[in-house]
Amino acid sequence: MGLFPLAAHLFIFYFATKSALTPPVCIACYTAAAISGGSILRLAGIAMRLGIGAYIIPYFFVFEPAFLLQGEAWEIIVKASLAILAMFPIEAGVMGQWLKPTTILERLLFIVGGIALLHPSLATDMVGLSLVALGLLSQRYLPPIPIIGTRPVSPSQSEPESSSSKTS
Repeated sequence: MGLFPLAAHLFIFYFATKSALTPPVCIACYTAAAISGGSILRLAGIAMRLGIGAYIIPYFFVFEPAFLLQGEAWEIIVKASLAILAMFPIEAGVMGQWLKPTTILERLLFIVGGIALLHPSLATDMVGLSLVALGLLSQRYLPPIPIIGTRPVSPSQSEPESSSSKTS
């Protein structure tokens, strides 16, 4: 296929090692479920969400020779730094949590910003950093949105009613 042999071998090896984490093999999920008494399907779903970043990395081996230490030192450092930086917002968008639970808009900002950071050009890196920064600013300064099904309780309502105020 015209790939560098080390990149092709590491691509396959990386996916082989990650098979223990996520379905359909997910032997680690079966072991964790047996130890904890939890649901295998629930653990497998969480493992898939946590492992999404791990399944992006092997593509770097194929498309970015800097990950195999091929190239200039500054290029290797910049590419590795951007890839590591891209994994955080992608994982936050998939898991729905960074500083606090994320909204749909914040998830989109994190995922699109992280993917933009993965593309090897300065323009997409700037767009990606801007989107991730916008998502983080939203997380930091906008008020939390209550989860559906729960209502915010005012401090006066949180006190239990006294038995004298009830009528029989």
